[in-house]
Amino acid sequence: MAGNQRFDEARRQLDTALAGLTSEEPPHSVSPAPEPGAPPITEVLTRLAVGVLILGLDAFAAQAGGWEQVAGITRAAPAAPSGPRAPGALRFRHGMIGWAFETEAQLRPGGNPRQWLRVVVGHLAGTVFSVVLDALPWPGQRRARSDAPASTDQTTTRWVARGRAEEERSRAFASAALADILDEAIPALAHRPGVQQALTGLVRSPAMDNAITTLAARPGVQQAIAELVRSPAIDDAITTLAARPGVQQALTDLVKTPAMGQAIETLAESPALVQLVRTQSTTLAGEIMEEGHQRAFSADAILEGAARKTLGRSPRSALPPEDQGLILSRPPRPPTYARYAGFTSRAVALVIDLLVISGGLLLFGIALDFLTRTSGVGQLLRALGESFAWVQPVNRFLLGATFELSLALLANFAYFTFFHSLGGATVGKHLLGLRVVSAAGERLTPGQAALRTLGYALSSLPLYLGFLSVIVNNRRRGWHDRIARTCVVHTWAARPDEHFLRRAVDKLG
Repeated sequence: MAGNQRFDEARRQLDTALAGLTSEEPPHSVSPAPEPGAPPITEVLTRLAVGVLILGLDAFAAQAGGWEQVAGITRAAPAAPSGPRAPGALRFRHGMIGWAFETEAQLRPGGNPRQWLRVVVGHLAGTVFSVVLDALPWPGQRRARSDAPASTDQTTTRWVARGRAEEERSRAFASAALADILDEAIPALAHRPGVQQALTGLVRSPAMDNAITTLAARPGVQQAIAELVRSPAIDDAITTLAARPGVQQALTDLVKTPAMGQAIETLAESPALVQLVRTQSTTLAGEIMEEGHQRAFSADAILEGAARKTLGRSPRSALPPEDQGLILSRPPRPPTYARYAGFTSRAVALVIDLLVISGGLLLFGIALDFLTRTSGVGQLLRALGESFAWVQPVNRFLLGATFELSLALLANFAYFTFFHSLGGATVGKHLLGLRVVSAAGERLTPGQAALRTLGYALSSLPLYLGFLSVIVNNRRRGWHDRIARTCVVHTWAARPDEHFLRRAVDKLG
């Protein structure tokens, strides 16, 4: 009771002070009357502030999960809401929105400014005094609180209902208002000489080169760029932004300015930009190769799993470690563990190698034809052909086919033997992250490489059974691998593409 008396006394003093204010206003302070049907300015400002706050909260909520994942924060699954009420956080949000709009309606300017000022100050003072009095441990306060829940709950319910109705309208209002503000602000800024001069100075400054170099060297930036390029949201954002008339006009005006031309010339000559382009190009190529490696590894697992299940063999995961991979001995580097490569990865690498060999033979044929036409050797060959005119045409065709087949076999033998003995990887195997090593994990000798290449013929003759044996062999070895005592392993940290693997398993049932 003592607290209420003090509050009433304070309000009487405030009324007495406000009564002394003059009701006359100077002529120049009279503001024009609002247009009929126009919303009150306080309602517009309240809706804009609430909408901007909602958009900000939505953006933070969308990114919070990724931030917590990076920070290593884990949360337990939220409990299901009980009772007819909405979840606590959503109810609180709607209640605060409703309170803001009801407060704006109560404090909306109108009539006598002195009366409005008295209402505003009285409302603020009453709110502060209510909070303070509620926080103090007055006698009998707990009993008073027990009598209030009915009216308090009704007020809260009214705020929540109002907030639920105003939330979407405020979000749409703020989005439209911000879009219009950007349409007006961007062209205005683009025409400012100070902005053009600042852009030119920024691009020419050594700090820009240092910043680009530092950013290009950070793994997090490279990963973020890769994820951003893959995200569908970047396409939607670029499409939406490019469609804005203000952005199009600003870009047109900005490109026509002399400062932009100077900035582009300076930026193109920046060593940091050249280094950044090289780094990002290398990173993108590495991302593509890694994606191909993971999908080929996943296809290996799917094909081998289906074959082992059909033949009634134990899955690869149940095999002992020595059948999963081997230790590579690569002096002077320390020994590393490598997994055996499966059929799909090796088949894709072989197809790439055959394409490389075919391209090489095609270039060799073009070069040989050019030389024979320009060096006089063609006339000599035609003269020899006339000397052997008695040879049957069929025999001449067989002779030519035999020569071409021999040349192709020789090219294949030289290609695989050379690359396997050089580093254990052909062009196709290098692109797929594979390497041929001995059964002991060492580099192949020239003799082993030649014997393995000759073993291709044995693996190919009976319907390619020697190659297909890779699917069911525990160490994924073909007949040519057993002949030369070799095996094929992954040179990268072999792991499947989980997304691709799940989709394939779902389709296969």
